[in-house]
This record gives sequence, C-alpha cells and structure tokens, in this order.
Amino acid sequence: MEDFIRARCHVYDMMKDRGYTLKGVKREVKEIKEVEELDFVCYNGKEEVRVCWYSTKFCVGNVRNLLASMEEEDFFHAIVICEQSTKQTTSNLRNQKYQIELFVLSQVLFNPTKHEFVPKHELCTQAEIKELLAAYGGTIANFPKIFDSDPIARYYGAKKGDVFRITANSDCIDGTAIRYRTVVKGVFKTKGKK
Repeated sequence: MEDFIRARCHVYDMMKDRGYTLKGVKREVKEIKEVEELDFVCYNGKEEVRVCWYSTKFCVGNVRNLLASMEEEDFFHAIVICEQSTKQTTSNLRNQKYQIELFVLSQVLFNPTKHEFVPKHELCTQAEIKELLAAYGGTIANFPKIFDSDPIARYYGAKKGDVFRITANSDCIDGTAIRYRTVVKGVFKTKGKK
C-alpha cells in the first residue's frame, strides 16, 4: 500500500503537467484502506480522464470491465496503474473509441521529469510546430525521434506526431541548448537489455 500512496503523488504531478485539474480527490492518505480508493478524475476543459488503481494483476477481464464502465458512464480516456499486467492485456488496450493508458506501479514510483539528468521537456503546440517547420524547412519526419514508449513521452501522454522542445544545459554562450524531437511509435529499450 505504501508504494501505491507514494506513486499517487507522482501521478498527481503527471496529470497537472499534462494540464489537468484534479477532481474527486477526497481522502487524506491516512483514511485510505484499499488501493481502489485512490481512484480520481481529472479535467482539462475538454475531456475527463479517470485514473484507476488495481492492487492485483491487470488482466483481460479487467480490460473488459473497464471498457464496459467507460461505455456505461460515457468517458473515453482512462489511466490504469496496476501492480502487474500481462502481454495479452497490453494488446487488448488498443481500441478505436476508448483510450486506456497502462502503467505498472514500478513505472510511477518516481517522476522522470525530476531526475537530475533529464532535461526540461515541453510538448509544442500545433502553432509552434508550424513555426518550426517554416523556420527549418522539411517535415516533422526529418526531426530526431523519441519513442512514444519513452518514459518522458508516456509521462506527458505524447502521441505519434507530437513534438518535444528539450531545453538542456550546454556549454553554449547562454548555457542552454534547445533541441526538438518528434514522437514516433516504437519500443523504448534501455541500454544493456536485448
């Protein structure tokens, strides 16, 4: 339970960084007895996102129940945090009408934006992307890439075609360097794993 409560703080940060306002966060941590009581809802002015917590393995039956709930309660975006999931579950999350983001607990026990070696990432607006393309020419496909499965891309909910502005410390005159990365589909792999 302690890990779930710690993760909740990072999920709150994640949703705020995505531009959402938290709703339905009624309980103090001391009052929470079951993992499912951590559930909450957020809004960004356009859509509602439900954040659901599962203390058990998230399996195909859970996906079916969640999709039925989404249809019945008329919401289209859910974020699931669970202790474990199966590969079969991940393939069942692809749905044309509903968006379900799945995070295993270990992925939200830390906030990747707070790591000392991770530079500042910001998603560009469509207007900023147009300005970039006008200034540099070419297409988004010509930009360096970042996978949609990268921890930072997942943290911000980035989708294929989004563009990140990355501001990093540098030996340049003003001490910073700005880079851009376009989000592409793919599997992020850490070094050393095959």
